Amino acid sequence: MRNLISRIRNSAMRLSPALALALTVALVLSACATEPRVSEPQGDVDLFAYLPGPASVVGWVDFDALRGSTLAMTYLQDEELIGEADEELQEFINKTGIDPRTDLKQIAMVAFDNEDGETEGVVVGAVNFDRDRLLTALADSPTTSYRDHTIYELEPEEWEGMESEGEHGEEGEAEHGEEGDSEYGEVWVEAEKEPQPGYLVIINDQTLMMGSETGVRFALDTAAGERPKVRDDSTTNDVIMGLPADDQIWLVADDEAWADELAEMPEEGASPVPIPLAAIEGVEVVTFAMHMSDAMRLRMSGIAATEEDATMISQSMLGLLAMGKMMIQQAQPDLFNIVDRGLLIDSDNRAINIEANLSAEDIATLRELAEEKVGDTVQGSIEG
Repeated sequence: MRNLISRIRNSAMRLSPALALALTVALVLSACATEPRVSEPQGDVDLFAYLPGPASVVGWVDFDALRGSTLAMTYLQDEELIGEADEELQEFINKTGIDPRTDLKQIAMVAFDNEDGETEGVVVGAVNFDRDRLLTALADSPTTSYRDHTIYELEPEEWEGMESEGEHGEEGEAEHGEEGDSEYGEVWVEAEKEPQPGYLVIINDQTLMMGSETGVRFALDTAAGERPKVRDDSTTNDVIMGLPADDQIWLVADDEAWADELAEMPEEGASPVPIPLAAIEGVEVVTFAMHMSDAMRLRMSGIAATEEDATMISQSMLGLLAMGKMMIQQAQPDLFNIVDRGLLIDSDNRAINIEANLSAEDIATLRELAEEKVGDTVQGSIEG
């Protein structure tokens, strides 16, 4: 299953980093005072009733709606994400009776901090599955009982991540400069993380929940009314309510969840266009939403601390956009036309909005350009 997730993530990168983020989060998690404006899941369970709050990240993926998109299905077919199953996926299907390509309907997900400040995650999904067949697959799994539900412990998957070892890392390539020679005193090295088990709860015959052990316990507490729900937070709920109802994928993240991205921002004076770093650091909530039909609409928004901050940020982004368009107009006219026609930036009160509208032809062009860039990079490294 990890290979399937990896393939989806890498394929999505050819479309856009934002789409890659959404798909990666949705699929990795699915492997581990008003109603929100989302499509109603199949069955009688409100998926959001299980999401604990306050949350650093809340997300939604409507797989049923994506399957109704001509563009989505064409893309998935091109990337061999639908069609004949590979050996690993087929083994998973044979064991559980669940085919993620057809049986996942909708999922709602959340990341939040526990009492010790550690991040926990949980995903609740409307899924087509055979309970008896799934129970047979789980027969050897350790179990515990909690709030009239059985929690199944799943075998951990081995995975590797990137970990900063500081100035004296023993191996790996420096983030800036040659290996072991970073002017910023930081070297990235491969580090094997300790495998962690996942936990599964069968809510009913159409609903499954997966996550960390604390995550699923908190989720069951939340459904029982013992902990606050995600939508009890008025700011988060207002943001969710403001998302277009037909978006098949969306994520809402607070300032802590995207703090690492701020670290990549250029320092004051490093950009030819003034960047209001203080205003950007004050952004409280960031949202990403995607809709696919016979075209794609991507929308990213942020809620600034003040209306003045929102105006400064949007004007700065418009300046960067104008500069970028000047740089590519002659060298890459196809890319220029897509950006000039399909990318919009504006602000409205405290909100900063970035919207990209891409046709199927635009996406095909972007993928071709990305593949050419990868090919040139590989060729250059060979010749070097």
